[in-house]
Amino acid sequence: MNSLNHTPILPQQTTQGSQAQQQSSAIINNSNQWVNLPDELKERAQWVVADKNKTPYQCNERKASPTDPSTWTDFHTACTYAKQHDFNIGYVLSAHDPFTCIDLDIKADTPQEQLDRASSIIKTFNSYTEYSQSGKGFHIWVYGNIGKGRRRDNVEIYSQERFIICTGNTLKSEPIKYKKDILDNIVSQLHDDKGQFEPLPDQPQIESDESIIERAWNAGNKEKFQALWNAELDTDLQVIGRDHSQDDLSLIQMLAFYTNNNAQLIRLWHLSNLGQREKAKINSYIESTIRKARQFQAHDEYEAQIGKKIADNLLARYNSQKPIRTNKFVPTNLSDVMKRPPMEWFVHGVLPKKGLATIYGLPATGKSFLMLDLLFAICKGEEWFGMKTKQSKVAYINLEDIHGMGNRLHAYQERKGLIPDNDFLNYEISLNFKEKDHVEELINSIKEYAPNCGLVCIDTLAQSANGIDENSSTDMGMVIGKLKKLSSELNCLVLIVHHSGKIQGSGMRGHSSLLGAVDCAIEISSNGSTKKWNIAKSKNGANDIERQFHLEPVPLGMDEDGNPISSAVVTPVINIQAMNNHNKDSKGDANKDKRILQVIHDNPASPQKHWAELLGFNPDTMTKQKNRLIKNGFLTENGKTVTLTLKGLDLLKI
Repeated sequence: MNSLNHTPILPQQTTQGSQAQQQSSAIINNSNQWVNLPDELKERAQWVVADKNKTPYQCNERKASPTDPSTWTDFHTACTYAKQHDFNIGYVLSAHDPFTCIDLDIKADTPQEQLDRASSIIKTFNSYTEYSQSGKGFHIWVYGNIGKGRRRDNVEIYSQERFIICTGNTLKSEPIKYKKDILDNIVSQLHDDKGQFEPLPDQPQIESDESIIERAWNAGNKEKFQALWNAELDTDLQVIGRDHSQDDLSLIQMLAFYTNNNAQLIRLWHLSNLGQREKAKINSYIESTIRKARQFQAHDEYEAQIGKKIADNLLARYNSQKPIRTNKFVPTNLSDVMKRPPMEWFVHGVLPKKGLATIYGLPATGKSFLMLDLLFAICKGEEWFGMKTKQSKVAYINLEDIHGMGNRLHAYQERKGLIPDNDFLNYEISLNFKEKDHVEELINSIKEYAPNCGLVCIDTLAQSANGIDENSSTDMGMVIGKLKKLSSELNCLVLIVHHSGKIQGSGMRGHSSLLGAVDCAIEISSNGSTKKWNIAKSKNGANDIERQFHLEPVPLGMDEDGNPISSAVVTPVINIQAMNNHNKDSKGDANKDKRILQVIHDNPASPQKHWAELLGFNPDTMTKQKNRLIKNGFLTENGKTVTLTLKGLDLLKI
């Protein structure tokens, strides 16, 4: 069941992380539960206190304002004052913080469809959720900013200029989650403008007047209906001078529930005491009142449809996140394996475009300098150690040397030109793979700020998994799982900076499962001022590539005490023979492609068997090479005719 009345989020049930008693009418203010509030909220000085009327105050008996930060205080001060004066505490949402609060207002008479919607919203966001002050409603806290607040029915969403009374009476003690796509989806559907709706169209009469009156007279809202139907007009007018226009509209809306025929609706209205008034007989008044009632009815139907749509969409998202019970182990056809495109590289034969890779070495061997030099080359699409690179956006997770990063950037810009600011995401965060949601939050952030990010670098592995036992297969397996999730979700390469064992050449520090998991491992060693990187492992590339480099000092001026400031950049030691050895493979591939394309271009009408004979291929190899060139855009096939594309002709310089 999806109803709030049939799920574990009943207000009457004991809440997770608290022992609060839920009562139907009690106002809950248990200061002992404030400790349960998320640290992200506690850390900001955006707190006020509130009296029992929910009026915000400063901690000096003066009123506070949700738009004036000078009237706010820190969490500790607010809690201390509130406890002394039996006040509540409230967090003030601001355009300058990253939070949004979804307020679900639940009352005793809340319709079932709205309860279902609230249940779906809570399940789908799966973020920190607490009971409201009444003990019936809920506050869901998420990351995101929607600007101006939105409201419909029992759902209110705010990001700024609003204070929210916080209880700490948790329903879900989850961390505050980043759910921007879901938040944007629900906000886009929250509008409330009844006047924009076209009235429901007039339709034929279905039911008799007597039947409708009998049904309305005995309905659940019969007291209100009977009071409007039997309104004492003279008494009302003489005692309070009341205008019954609003009563007319209320009665007509109730009758409109039973009939879509306007003539019948007017006839029923005129049978009531309200309908006996002279004003109720004026055509213009009749027309405007009926139109307004039908507009409201159209709006209510729209609200119900949209509410159901929101609930269905949110529930579908929630269900889509559940594991589907299917057989995990499905074999792959060999023909499908053979159709896969060739492996792609950021640096051909060195660094693949997908999977996991690592750069490792002893301290002071230049790991971070070499890694940054590589990342900047990929961002700019420039050669690296004489090898071509494929340009891509990069996300760099700097966990080890935040203070030295600025000097490294200045040194790089001094010697190698402008840093690729637009394609380089620099994160200075507290990432820890031991935390349940850190990887998911990082994935969401990168998707928002750099949707096409092709490479994520984590510097260093030790800092990203603080507290694990690197020699434990269990702990290292957990880290590898998180790294693979990062690579899979972002469809990117994850590059990890790591340390080697205590002795140079002893391999990576920690459990051997890490070396088994990576697609590429680059080892850095040092012999005095000359340093070297070499491929220690490559699943699909060359294992004999190595390059030497120096760290060239770059002076950056003086500090305030007159001490010199400096950093360094990577300067390759050029080895022409090594460059030629690396490039000959890629040149050989290009020459082979040219040879195949030339044979097909010179013999367009010949069967494929003839091409294979000219090239010295067996039939299967010829088919494989032809399909590869079609997939790479050099050939096109129409029926039995194979011709060169413009790309193929360009390779042959035709």
